[in-house]
Amino acid sequence: MNLPRFLLLATALVGCTALTAQPERSHEDFGQEKTVQKLDHILVQNRDGENLGRIRGLNIDLANGRIVEVFVVTGDFLGMGGKVTAVPPSRLISSLTTEICYLDATDAQFKSAPEVNISRRGDYRSSARIAAAYRHFGVEPYFAEVGNSVSRTVDRPKVQLGYIERANYILGLPVGNLQNESFGKVASLNFDLAKGTVRSVIVRAPGLFKTSSVIPASAFDFNSARTGLLLDDTKREFANQPRIIVTEGANSQPATTKEEPFVGEVSSGAATQGRSYADLDLTASISRKIRYAKIKGLSAQVTTMDSRVILRGTATTDAAKAHAGEIAVAASRLENVDNQIVVTPAAR
Repeated sequence: MNLPRFLLLATALVGCTALTAQPERSHEDFGQEKTVQKLDHILVQNRDGENLGRIRGLNIDLANGRIVEVFVVTGDFLGMGGKVTAVPPSRLISSLTTEICYLDATDAQFKSAPEVNISRRGDYRSSARIAAAYRHFGVEPYFAEVGNSVSRTVDRPKVQLGYIERANYILGLPVGNLQNESFGKVASLNFDLAKGTVRSVIVRAPGLFKTSSVIPASAFDFNSARTGLLLDDTKREFANQPRIIVTEGANSQPATTKEEPFVGEVSSGAATQGRSYADLDLTASISRKIRYAKIKGLSAQVTTMDSRVILRGTATTDAAKAHAGEIAVAASRLENVDNQIVVTPAAR
């Protein structure tokens, strides 16, 4: 593990005064850690503000970093029974002030949607059923259906549907790598319900300090038994991922997290990930290639908006920064890549 950086975090957590002579390290607000459980019981209403049901859970395509479906339950009693309907996330509009989602569909569409048996894995994982549910609500599936080739057209490129799993089953799964090293367990998922994307997986490391790491969702694969997640990385490279300090929820306040900032100056403005399939696919492709290259001393994050790629993070050498830039350029175009990685020996 990255020992100096880990010790800095550890001493901050136990309130040690040995660092009082050093400038106080600022932390970028990572926002509220919205766990899957917090989505349960959110009301779903129609355009007229009438209750249709509650969110029961999510269907996740982790490899593509997407929320496949939102499960809405209607007519249940004390959390039991009721009809479960699968709704494409793009058909739900989140309220900014209340825990309510509004369904952008007619009542007839919602009531006539087929029921999903979420207790049977064959039902909620069926690509044919998912595609039919999308089209029932007037949404074209983002993925290529079984028997169809993957489309790479400019307008609506499609990807292969990854392994589908309910989000609440992903929570608590052990996380390791191909070398059988353990990194901890899945603490929560950071997602954007409105965009239908899973931004990252928050992995809680074992031990007293409960440190966590924020890792892009597309960096993971399920193991062969589907009982855990695999990160194709070593402990050293894993330790160089952004780390966060978790504040547990208490006194009716939700749990929050603070992410360690990158060392060095970066250009102002948030790097926003585009919603198009082309942008999402390019980000996933570049992220995987950089990860598989195993560039020593590099911690990079990739975002793409309107085909413009931004690389941010830290590197210990100019060569490591350049290598990451070359990978991004090869997957995109030279004029579309903005390499903002900061070179600093302190990164390691």
